[in-house]
Amino acid sequence: MNEKEILIQNVNNAMPVAEKMKPIEDEISKLDVKSGGRIQIKSVVFLFLFLIFTTSILDQLVNCRAPFPNDIIFSAIFGFLSYKTGIKQLMDKIRAKKTIPVLKQKLSEIANDGTLSWLPEEYRTSGCINAMSRYISAGRVENLKEALNLLDLDLHRERMEGAAMIGAYAGATK
Repeated sequence: MNEKEILIQNVNNAMPVAEKMKPIEDEISKLDVKSGGRIQIKSVVFLFLFLIFTTSILDQLVNCRAPFPNDIIFSAIFGFLSYKTGIKQLMDKIRAKKTIPVLKQKLSEIANDGTLSWLPEEYRTSGCINAMSRYISAGRVENLKEALNLLDLDLHRERMEGAAMIGAYAGATK
């Protein structure tokens, strides 16, 4: 078998693995977005107001007084708003930070199962495998070295285009 036939066979064998990897990679990407960013300041303000009114209600109950209806209403409103804006966001972040390592471990196990041993580790992603399959189908590569070089060029171009779009957006918003 020549180099091209070996590459075709390896990529064809890798396609089921890439299909297993794709949903996990997508989930990690989605969770990365949730785990980043900061808690909005308005969530902190709503939470603070919720705690003030809840403390007032508890104080009135402990001292055997009927709570003021306004305190109950405001506590409910600020409790709901703090949950909607911040607490839910915080819980999503905590859940994402716990889930991402588990998914990465699962992804690593799939990528290192032996089917992809012909491929350098940094290229063991569903996107890279699918790109190589497209290169072969289009007749753009004859061997693994050419496929990896072309893949590097495409990835570099994508990064540059992404950076240019961010720069253009930043320039447009000034």
